[in-house]
Amino acid sequence: MFKSFLHFTPLFLILSFPAQSQEIFKGNSFGAGFNFTFGYQAVEADKYFANEQIGTKDGKPVLFNLGYNELKNRELSDGSRLNSYATYAKPTNTLLTAGFQGLGAFNSILLGGELNYLFGSKEFGSQTDSIFVQGSFFRTGKSETSSRFMGGDAMLDIGFVGLRKRGLIIYPMIGIGYSAIALWLQQTDQVGRRLFPEPAGKYSASENKQNTVFWTSNLAFDFGLGFQYMVGASTEDRAKGFSIGFRTGYKMQLPTDDINVNSDYKSSDAYSGNVSLPKLGNQGFYIKLLVGFGKIGDNR
Repeated sequence: MFKSFLHFTPLFLILSFPAQSQEIFKGNSFGAGFNFTFGYQAVEADKYFANEQIGTKDGKPVLFNLGYNELKNRELSDGSRLNSYATYAKPTNTLLTAGFQGLGAFNSILLGGELNYLFGSKEFGSQTDSIFVQGSFFRTGKSETSSRFMGGDAMLDIGFVGLRKRGLIIYPMIGIGYSAIALWLQQTDQVGRRLFPEPAGKYSASENKQNTVFWTSNLAFDFGLGFQYMVGASTEDRAKGFSIGFRTGYKMQLPTDDINVNSDYKSSDAYSGNVSLPKLGNQGFYIKLLVGFGKIGDNR
């Protein structure tokens, strides 16, 4: 009897699978939906804080190091000398995300778009100023520095309804769009002159700004997989109402050496001659909670 069961089982699966797949993998799905999104996005913070020699300035080697900056033996108006040393902590590699997406299903093909904002938490460092009068130590002052990542992107998405069972849909998706990522450095207090790391030092010398932002923008791609369930009344043919789900994937802003400082300068302008700046971008995995409403069903 057991042998008969072994022979019968493959035959049963062969006969029943087409019927089951026709029920679950609906190839005639139409509908639309809108979601608010909340989640986490990874960013490659290490690349912004690497010690990388990129060229020369006034005949001396220059380091693209966003971790610190130091100025020694500066003469003040009263004849005293000032040594300053500023450190900036590397922000965490995980950013909070918030945004929204809209999707339409046409014969199981998904078309839509989304807008995302990225928010990084602050990490704190310090600037220390030591004043010397006639070669003797006089006093020391300290102020706080902070660093954080921020960014955003706008994407066009295309995918397909890979599985639909009552109110549940699973959909792979790819997206193409434009993304920007920024490293925001800040000094709220001032002891002597605020110090920002190269290549911002050239610009902050005369302006003494409280904020410096290094940022890049470029083409971006998104490879994701979404799961969504519509909680409202549903049948095998149709479902609509409040929906909840999640989406995971990998987002990649193409790396570029076109690095901007605030809204006024290019990083490459801080150096003379041919300079090979590191290529920066925003690449990493993400996961999002989806909360919204929608409907999905057959076109009949």
